[in-house]
Amino acid sequence: ITITAAGAYRLTGTLADGQVVVDTEDSGSVYLILDNASLTNHDGSAIVIDKADLALIVLTKGTTNTVTDGATYAATGDDDPNSAIWSDPDLTILGEGTLNVTGNYNDAINGSDGVVIVSGTINVTAKDDGIRGKDHLAITGGAVTVEAGGDALKSTNDTEVESGFIDISGGTLALTSGSDGFDAATDVIISGGTVTVEAGDAGIHAEPSLAIGDGEVTLARSYAGL
Repeated sequence: ITITAAGAYRLTGTLADGQVVVDTEDSGSVYLILDNASLTNHDGSAIVIDKADLALIVLTKGTTNTVTDGATYAATGDDDPNSAIWSDPDLTILGEGTLNVTGNYNDAINGSDGVVIVSGTINVTAKDDGIRGKDHLAITGGAVTVEAGGDALKSTNDTEVESGFIDISGGTLALTSGSDGFDAATDVIISGGTVTVEAGDAGIHAEPSLAIGDGEVTLARSYAGL
């Protein structure tokens, strides 16, 4: 299923083995409204947002939505999508429903620019990293649970000014990871919310700085704590 125009699109029902692609040159946002949608792709990403001014995944109130990829991918090049939800432009997730994302191949949610979670119940399971925003990852609300074999939350851009950071200003986060709970190429900023981390390595890894101004942070069974 390929979306080629900006606008709002409601997805409901089951896609047992396929892919939803957003590829538009239009100005304006693309809203993917998930309304009890179950999207599975056995040999690639289930949602690929290739081109859009801004992409938003909206979780309809009272619904449960699932996005799952396969354990093997047909396309495995360096620039090919490698997560259950993959976005090249900025991605925002919001709404009052539930989103369950399983990344069987690599990551669960991966944004080449920024990823922002505003609201909703987000449950993530990933073979490697849970939620990755290359330029930035921000969580302002919602309930986010991550179980990751690698890092739970990650931002990797260390070459551009004001990029590579993770910013938590609200919400309830429960993070379990085989590696780091937070892994930021630059800063981790926590100014609100409730955060619990169980990490195989560092609970919070930030370079050069970690700033906690408010909120509640619990690091359990972490290797070095910070």
